[in-house]
Amino acid sequence: MQDKDNGSYEVKYQVDEECEVKIEIFFQDDKGKMVPLRGSPYRASFSGKSAAGVNNIVGPAMEKHIKSSLEELHTFILEATKGAQTKDKNIQDVKTLISVKDYVDSVYNKNDEIILKLDCLEETLKMFSERGHPKDAQVKQSKKLVDEFNNLKKLAKDIRKEITPLVQSEKEKTTN
Repeated sequence: MQDKDNGSYEVKYQVDEECEVKIEIFFQDDKGKMVPLRGSPYRASFSGKSAAGVNNIVGPAMEKHIKSSLEELHTFILEATKGAQTKDKNIQDVKTLISVKDYVDSVYNKNDEIILKLDCLEETLKMFSERGHPKDAQVKQSKKLVDEFNNLKKLAKDIRKEITPLVQSEKEKTTN
């Protein structure tokens, strides 16, 4: 483990046999308590079937991971934005109201997970750039996803305000 003297550490490890590992990272918080780093534990797998260069930190496996992460985040944001919209929807219809509420709730429930994925993506792309493998289009796409997710959170907050009275009314009807 190497302290990079910039708030980050570089950790290298080697496995002697094929395996899956769980990597737990803890740090000491301001109260002196050891707490897990956001996203920890991490999982990794090692296979002898892979070519030696495939699992390099800037190798094809990481490039594939970046591409799939961008696509996954884009799909979630697109679907949640469309699903949470109330424009041109009859939210007086209970099924429609429940659907909108579910999409709004998914934004709140997945907030930490999405932010972590966006942060990891940003750091991975920064590392690619530092190691001479710039991915400018992906960096732009990542930044756009951050903006889109922030807009989605604002939308979810606004829609939640809009539908709360209707949800409450339906809840009361169901209770009665």
